[in-house]
Order: sequence, then structure tokens, then C-alpha cells
Amino acid sequence: MEACKGKLRRLVGREEEIQLIIETLCRRTKRNPILVGPAGSGKTAIIEGLANKIVLGKVPKELRNVFVYELQPSVLVAMAAEDGGLEKVIKEMLAEASQPDVILFFDEVHTIIGSGGLPGTTDIASMLKPPLARGDIACIAATTEDEYYRFIEPDPALARRFQPIRVQELSAEETLQVVSSLRDELRISRKVRVSDYVLRWLVYFAQQFIKNRHFPDKAVDLLEHGEITAEIAEIKEKQEKMGKMLRFLKREN
Repeated sequence: MEACKGKLRRLVGREEEIQLIIETLCRRTKRNPILVGPAGSGKTAIIEGLANKIVLGKVPKELRNVFVYELQPSVLVAMAAEDGGLEKVIKEMLAEASQPDVILFFDEVHTIIGSGGLPGTTDIASMLKPPLARGDIACIAATTEDEYYRFIEPDPALARRFQPIRVQELSAEETLQVVSSLRDELRISRKVRVSDYVLRWLVYFAQQFIKNRHFPDKAVDLLEHGEITAEIAEIKEKQEKMGKMLRFLKREN
């Protein structure tokens, strides 16, 4: 729905991954892609890129007029608490998902598989497996490499239903293209101007000093943090000027 409203960001690159997803979704069997890659490598952005392609009609006829719905296990559990039962919520969701024009996207799918998930997610997994096995629903999932080998692969019945698609971390040059496209959006929507030098420094800083996270997310977060900081500084500057003006007017009176 967000793609229909034009609210999703334009995806830079990742054409190969999106093409693999499209090919998998159009297969007769094992047509559920699972994106496997480091946290912060842009797996969700790839799905947003797919959604944009669907809206623009740049997909095979089998995927035209299809809606991609993102479902988060924590939200499902919260809905179940409000609506009086997880089973009821899941059954309603599966009934909707069984429609030919619906694709479900489960980010961090490992949270509903095996131990260590959220309270109630074991029931979600047990209810999802039968329709997946029958091919009643179309599903895209995403997880990290470690979680895939820990939770998905040890479950042969589940692993057979998913086609792994590897998502590699972007290079510094590729990340620079991503933040450059976001810079253009900031200039239009927020009237914030960021120079090429600042973007190159931002990517370099993220690469050298943020070792526990991955491109492109760590660079995107720096850009957005800088944007907010700049806005706050501008507001403070305006407030200070207004304060000086008020003090001057009081002295004059």
C-alpha cells in the first residue's frame, strides 16, 4: 500500500536480487524466497524495491496487481492479545493471504521459528507450515546467515519451502550511490543540502569506525542523524534570533 502511495524510497542497485525474487515467485514449486544476509545490509529495502516494480508494472504478468504485506511477529502477538486469541488472528491473516493477489513478507522470520522467539510465536510457526507446504500462500522471508542455519535449515519441512537468496553487504562505492539518492530526497522534502564531500566523508567514517554494523544501513543512519541535528541547530538559531529581537523590542519600549 505504501508503494501505491509513492511513500517508499527509490532503491539504488540490487537488480540481481530483485530479479531472483521475481523468478522464484513465478515458479510452480519452492516459490517462497528467503533473503539471507547480514543485519543492516538492506533486505527490507530490496522488498520495497520489488513493491515499487510491481506498482510500476515492471514485473511478469503473474505478479501484476499483487500486494506485498509486511508482517512482524511482535505485531501479530500484540494483535492477538487485543483480539482475544492468536489462533483467530492467524486464521484471518491466512485467509487473506490465500488470495492470489497477496504476498506476505516476514522480516526476521527466525523470530517465529524454533526456540528463543517471542511469546506465542511457536503457535504462529505451526500454523504457517501447513499452508506453506501446500502452496496455499506466497511468502517472502528475511533473516541473517546465522539465524538461517540455526532455525530454518534444521527444520527440513520448512527449509524445503524456501529458496535462499543471498544478500551481500554493499561496498563503499555502492553505499555512496545510496546516500546520494537519499540526499536528493532530503533536498526536495526537507530543504536540506548535503555536499558531495560530506557524503564521501560520511561513508568513510562509517566504514572506518562503525565496525559492528553493515552498509548501507550504518551510512544511511548517519545521514539521517545529521539531517535531524541540522534541523535542530537551525531551530535553535531561529529561536536565538527571535529572543534577541524580543529583548531589543523590550528595551526600546
